[in-house]
Amino acid sequence: MLSDSQKQDGDHAYKRVVQAFFGSEEETQRSLAVLCESNRKTGDADVITQTVLQLLSFPVHVQLTAVGWQPLKGREMTFPYAHMTLEQRQVLRDVLVDDKEGWRVYEHAITTRPSCPLVRLKALDVLQALCSSILSSAAYPDKRLRVAICNIILQRVQANIPIERGVQSALNARLFPPRSETPVEQPRNPQQ
Repeated sequence: MLSDSQKQDGDHAYKRVVQAFFGSEEETQRSLAVLCESNRKTGDADVITQTVLQLLSFPVHVQLTAVGWQPLKGREMTFPYAHMTLEQRQVLRDVLVDDKEGWRVYEHAITTRPSCPLVRLKALDVLQALCSSILSSAAYPDKRLRVAICNIILQRVQANIPIERGVQSALNARLFPPRSETPVEQPRNPQQ
C-alpha cells in the first residue's frame, strides 16, 4: 500500500511524463508526428485524424514496452525510445526510479498503477499543435491548401468527438491573430 506522500510523488512523476511529451507546442507537434508515424501501421487511410481522435478521446497513460512508451491504454500507438529526446528518456528513467512501488510489471510491459490520475490532453493545445505543423509545412507551398487541410481535419475531429464550445474560435485566434492594420493612404487620382 502506498502512503499519501508516495501517491503524491507518483502523481507528480506521472504528470512529468505528460509534460515532457506534451508540455509545449513544439513538444506536442513533435509527439504528434512520431505518434502519427507509429499509428501508420494500423492501415487507416487517415492516420492524422485517427491519431488526434485517440489523443483527445482517451486519458494519457504510462505504459512502457520493450520498444517505447504507449501513451494510451489499450492502444497500439507507441512512441519509440529511439525517437525520444534525451530529456524525455531521462524523465521516464526518473519516474521508474522515483516511483518503484507504483508500477505493475507484466510479461511484455511495465504500467502505472490503476490509482494514477487520469490526465487528458487539452483539445485546444493538441489542435493548435496540429494546425501549426500543417500551416508551417513546406510540403504544400500554397497557404490556402494548408488551411483547407487543417479545416478538413478539424471537421473530421469535430464530427467524431465533442469539442468544448469556444475551442474553434480560440484556435482561430491563436493561429490567425488579428493584424493591426494601419490605413494605407490611397494614391490620389490626378484627374479628379
